[in-house]
Amino acid sequence: MNAALGAVLIQIGFSAAGLAVSLWMDRGPSHAARRKPDTLRKRLPLICFNVAMVSVLLPGSVWMLDDRFPVTVPSPGVFLAQLAIVFVVDDFGFYWVHRALHHYRWLYRRVHRYHHEAVAPFPIEFIYVHPLEVLMVGTGTALGLVLALLPFGQISAWTLWVAVTVRITHELDIHSGLRSILGKYIPFFGSAEHHARHHAGGARCNYASTFTLWDRLFGTESNPYGEAVAARAPR
Repeated sequence: MNAALGAVLIQIGFSAAGLAVSLWMDRGPSHAARRKPDTLRKRLPLICFNVAMVSVLLPGSVWMLDDRFPVTVPSPGVFLAQLAIVFVVDDFGFYWVHRALHHYRWLYRRVHRYHHEAVAPFPIEFIYVHPLEVLMVGTGTALGLVLALLPFGQISAWTLWVAVTVRITHELDIHSGLRSILGKYIPFFGSAEHHARHHAGGARCNYASTFTLWDRLFGTESNPYGEAVAARAPR
C-alpha cells in the first residue's frame, strides 16, 4: 500500500506543479499572441480527468501486487538494472504507440488529434490527450514493470517512485517550450526542442519521448528544420 500511495502522491504533486507553471505561463505576453484566450482553462476538464484516471490506475495496479513492491532500498546495481528495464521497455512501447497514432488516420482523427491541438503546448498539456491514449501508452509502462519483476521477483518501491518522478518531470519538460539542459549532456535524451519539432504543424517525425535513439534507428528523426533525416513515417 505504501508503494501505491507514494506513486499517486508523486503523480498528483508533480501534475499540480506543472499546472501551476502552465497557468503562470498562460498569463505571459509571449504566449498570448499564439493562443486564444482561455484555451488552457477550456482544456482543464480533460487534463484533470486524465490525471485522476492515472492516479487511480497506476497505484491500483501496484496495490494488487503490493508484496512485490517492498519499501526497501535496493543495491545500486539492482536499482539501475530495474530502472533501465522499466524505462527502455516503457519508452520503446511509447514510440510505437505514438507512431501508430500518427500512421493510422482513424486513430489520429479520433484519438491523437486532441493532443495536437496544442501546437505550442504548456507543461501540463502533456496529458491533454484522449483517455484512450492514456490507456494505450500505459501498456508500455505495465509491460516494463512486468519484465522488471520477472528476473528479480520484486521491485523496490523506491525504484518505482524514481521511475514515476523522472517520467512525469520529463514530460513536463519537453512540453514546456523552454530550452532543455540534460539533452546536451546525455546522449539520445529527449529534449524540449526535439519534441517541439514534432508539435510544430503535427509533423510526422520525432515520435520518441525519453530516448531519441528510437527516431534515429527507425528513420523518423528530424533535423532542426523539421525535415526527416531518413525515411518519413508512413502515411
